[in-house]
Amino acid sequence: MDSRLDYKNFLKQINKELKKIGEVSFGKHGKKSVKPLFPRLSYYWCRHSWATIASELDIPKETIAHALGHGNNTVTDIYINFDMRKVDKANRQVIDFILHYNGNI
Repeated sequence: MDSRLDYKNFLKQINKELKKIGEVSFGKHGKKSVKPLFPRLSYYWCRHSWATIASELDIPKETIAHALGHGNNTVTDIYINFDMRKVDKANRQVIDFILHYNGNI
């Protein structure tokens, strides 16, 4: 994000790049084209999917909120030093689930 002017430009660039995930082919004169695997893929869709999977894996809502950057929403949160290792563990659980998904949760 350091090279982007603001958050909206950053999101716009991420969404543009996500659309490049797919089958790459080269046409005449080496022109590259991409057939997106998920044409509607977006940053929002990814966050929503991650949170849904995490919830289905019984990851606590508080950990999901922190992973999404929604922590520190109450006065109490100011006094609590949230252990980000919980977010790391949640990410690992979601990644492992996606990599080894067999149709069952």
